Amino acid sequence: MTEDSTPPPGSRWDGHGFVVSPMMHVGSFLGQCEEAVENEDERLPTKMLKSDQELAEAMGTTVEIVHELGNVCGPESLKCPAEDVTPLDEGCLGTEKGIPAGAEQLKTVQLRHRKYARYERKYRKSEEHMDCFATYADDEEEDCVERTTAILDVTFFRPSEAISSRNVYRSFYIDRELLVLADQKLTELRDKIVCAADLFIPHDEYSECPDATKERAQDIYKSSYFLIEDDFYNDFRDSDSKDLSKCVVDWMKPRKTMTSKSMEDVTFNDLNIRLGYPYLYCHLGNCQHIMVFTDLRLLTNTDCQDLSRYPVLTHKPYWRRNICLCCGIYTARWVTLEDSFSTTDPSFFCEKCFRMLHYDKNGKKLGLFQAYPYVDPGIFS
Repeated sequence: MTEDSTPPPGSRWDGHGFVVSPMMHVGSFLGQCEEAVENEDERLPTKMLKSDQELAEAMGTTVEIVHELGNVCGPESLKCPAEDVTPLDEGCLGTEKGIPAGAEQLKTVQLRHRKYARYERKYRKSEEHMDCFATYADDEEEDCVERTTAILDVTFFRPSEAISSRNVYRSFYIDRELLVLADQKLTELRDKIVCAADLFIPHDEYSECPDATKERAQDIYKSSYFLIEDDFYNDFRDSDSKDLSKCVVDWMKPRKTMTSKSMEDVTFNDLNIRLGYPYLYCHLGNCQHIMVFTDLRLLTNTDCQDLSRYPVLTHKPYWRRNICLCCGIYTARWVTLEDSFSTTDPSFFCEKCFRMLHYDKNGKKLGLFQAYPYVDPGIFS
């Protein structure tokens, strides 16, 4: 979806700068592609050319010319002469080696280095984070998929306390983006959605008994649903699940007919959707996420070729952590209110600092405070 001066045919502006496509049936998309592209081979992702021999055959030239083009147009040709004197891996900004030699007096360079240093402290960067975005074909994957496959791009936003017609277009923060196959069930997408509220401990405060057994919200409230157009898709896989949409369906009966279905029995091919239109994912009773289908297309050779890995995570932002008030290093695990040992309210502590500050060596509570287990959304970054 792109923003042009005029909306595409059949689309409409919603008054806030968003383009919403007309209603479409996902299962009919492949049929429309077959009508537009008669040759089935052209609808399948082409094999990625990897060797010089394959490139030479595709270009109609010799291997020697392909090798020469690789040397002339390769990344090494982009180097400037100064890199031979001060290589980029010896003193880059934002690295442990700091400012390159000979540039210590440059104020702009110093400020830029300090900026990157602050980012390193505020955000966690790990190999596991980058592995989430390995959506391209692996080196071991020599063959592309053998059938024409449609995929949907789904964007989820961070939960909002209130969603209404007045504030639905305010600034929401993207939580994650996923690619899902059109023939997958809705339950497969639901299992890929991660929310910090699932790990919340929905009980009273724990200042008197911090070692008590804690049960997470996702283990207690297992019901959830998608609201897409006028249909609710509930997750009934667990015997304790409830139909969260029943009260809404009954309330809307005099005004509009809304249906309730099991998401385990529905695939994305069965849906009627509008690209760019906000839908709803709700879990834990009242934790609501706006979800938007941003694209519907055929699978290409730049997508993951292993269909068993879908839904695939393609984007998630870095979120700032709430670090411990005492050590300033570790992620907060406890939050205290009306804490006699702190000048801020609320106060965040890691596990070790919380115990050392608020309890004696025998585990007896010291001072006055209320303590609650805390789950930092930054742990999912």
